[in-house]
Amino acid sequence: FIRVLLAKMEYRELKATVCDGADQFAVSSVTFDAFEELVWVANQGGHVTSYYSIGLDKYSSFQAHNDEVRHIISVDSGLLTVSGNAVRLTSRQGIHQFTMKGSEATKLEELHCAVKYENNSILVGGHQHRLLQIDINKGAISKQVDTDGEIVIMRQSPRLICCGDSMGKITLRDTRTLQSEHVFQSHSGAMSDFDICGNLLVSCGFSSRYGQLSADRHLVAFDVRAMKAMAPVMVPIEPAFLRFVPAFTSRLTAVSQTGQLVLCDPSAGVQASSNMALLPVLAEGLFCFAMDISSTGQALFIADSTGVVHLWSSNDQPLFNLYSNPTIFPDPIMPLPYIDFDDMSVPLSIIPMPMAGRPLLSDWPEANSRNIIRPSPKIDPEILLAMKVVDGIGRAPNPGKRQRNQVPYDMKPFVDESTSDDQLEEVPAFSEEDSDLTGIPKRYHRVDMMGIEGVDFCQGKSSMFAGLQKHNSPNTYCNALLQVLYFVEPLRWVMESHVCRRESCLSCELGFLFSRLDHTPEASCEPATLIRVFQSLPEAAALGLILSEKNTSKPNLVRLIQSWSRFILQQISKDIEGDDQTQVQPEEASHSSTDLSVIEKIFSMELDTQTRCRCGKGSSRSSTTMQVSLNYPRARNGDLLQLNERVSFEHLLENSMQKEQTTQAWCDQCSKYKTHSQTRQVRRLPDVMLISCLDDIRDYEFWRAQQKVRSLLFRFEC
Repeated sequence: FIRVLLAKMEYRELKATVCDGADQFAVSSVTFDAFEELVWVANQGGHVTSYYSIGLDKYSSFQAHNDEVRHIISVDSGLLTVSGNAVRLTSRQGIHQFTMKGSEATKLEELHCAVKYENNSILVGGHQHRLLQIDINKGAISKQVDTDGEIVIMRQSPRLICCGDSMGKITLRDTRTLQSEHVFQSHSGAMSDFDICGNLLVSCGFSSRYGQLSADRHLVAFDVRAMKAMAPVMVPIEPAFLRFVPAFTSRLTAVSQTGQLVLCDPSAGVQASSNMALLPVLAEGLFCFAMDISSTGQALFIADSTGVVHLWSSNDQPLFNLYSNPTIFPDPIMPLPYIDFDDMSVPLSIIPMPMAGRPLLSDWPEANSRNIIRPSPKIDPEILLAMKVVDGIGRAPNPGKRQRNQVPYDMKPFVDESTSDDQLEEVPAFSEEDSDLTGIPKRYHRVDMMGIEGVDFCQGKSSMFAGLQKHNSPNTYCNALLQVLYFVEPLRWVMESHVCRRESCLSCELGFLFSRLDHTPEASCEPATLIRVFQSLPEAAALGLILSEKNTSKPNLVRLIQSWSRFILQQISKDIEGDDQTQVQPEEASHSSTDLSVIEKIFSMELDTQTRCRCGKGSSRSSTTMQVSLNYPRARNGDLLQLNERVSFEHLLENSMQKEQTTQAWCDQCSKYKTHSQTRQVRRLPDVMLISCLDDIRDYEFWRAQQKVRSLLFRFEC
């Protein structure tokens, strides 16, 4: 066993802030500035933001690329950002310096990582099987070296350039010739991250087990001086990010995707596993997307899955660099000069007038004033002569005769609004007798339309309930389930009575939609506002529930609507959790130790899962679920069993809720992984049960077979 010491917290959280674009894009890369007291954050939308010192005050923010920023490097002249097909240099204040984009000449395509190199240049690698050297001063490729495979991670030591691919292979290259010197095979499946310090190289990754990738709970170490592998270091987490602490010779920081940090010393050999410090750096349910450590080792920067960045430090006043350059800040705003209240010589025009919500002293009475719309100015004939029309849009150069926002007062003669309607030209009204539709009933008249916007769908509706129209967005696949939720009467009451002050609340929009369906039964509604709020939620984007209009592939609507149903119930349950009016007391103390919300009481089902090893040791845990998926009888290869007898829906539902299965789990009594039998029993049924009947297209075959069995039994009984 690995003995983990929960030692004194060497790192503690100092500050946390939400980065720009967190509601739309996830963080893709973070790094500390090597020259100033700044930390840089980039997201998958191509936006880059910098924060100053330990207060994480926003310093600069700019759009660097149109796609994901995959790597960030700070140089003396600014910040280098690497995307899939471009390399951009920007000053620390956000001023663009140069951009190299992918083309036949530059060979920039499928880039992934970069590292600093000699003579003010960088090395860039990716999936294009080439290692490119880019001169920062010239903004051009100065050298390129062919590689045997892709490069997804690069690290630098004084005499080696280490290049790693996604399959777990690390290639050591000479810093002068960039030729391969030695190759290490670190992991059998894939590699997540590696780092090098002196003669010690440590990596973490995945191994291939039973045809699937599983995270390794150990660190693979190599001695680059002797070119041989060292004893692996066992860790109590599944490491995904590795960084050596610069203040120590071989101190290593490993962070898992679930937000657990381990400090260890891989050079200690067998004793490395007994001298560890385990620190939880993220709350439960969050995932780590990127991390970096400062050059002094005093600060640690972590980005989680919600777009929040956390600054951890070993002291209260950490330094990012030992000798940082002074950061340039904008000039302070000069204060307004002092004006004496009794000085009558000061004109009132120099005093700015604030926006007032009440009438001003200078306003004219309505009886003595009239609002007149300023007419549009005439276009200069010189512009019309030089204008070129392309695709119906006219373009012409600016003659430069007027300054910016300068409009001439060329007023037309005033036209009195009291002109009689007799002077207006009469428009002949449409007569149905003049058309070709004479004698044809109105219900059979042909309606000419473009798309679905001009169609009145209420004409063919025979029920007294309102319907939902299809929005222009492809995310209206949830309309059918929205109507199902509308007819759940307790849910409809809760949604219509829910009120909060959040800007984007899905429960508020759902209650507004239900209220419209109540008050307009003869018309159809369009859930445009609900779809807009749904598309702005980062949780929905992370689950892949938002469909893009540019996506040409056909989505799996069966699994999509199942995921959406689970998401909407969890989201509205979380929205009304703080509402005192929607909280109910527990029915019995044996049912639950905490209060249940209205949504959980309506839809949630309490389960008891008992796990038992063959040695007899067992455990039990309670859980809740808001959706039940039917478990069809299948063979070991995944195909449905061809049953020749009738299976009732009640029997199928009972086996799905109280199913028994075997799984591989760790047994503390046997001290190894063994086969466990897992039994699930229902503890409390909900008022409304949400059942997912189809999970795969092959599930249709079960019902087709049952239909044939039923028809045969019906013939036999007759």
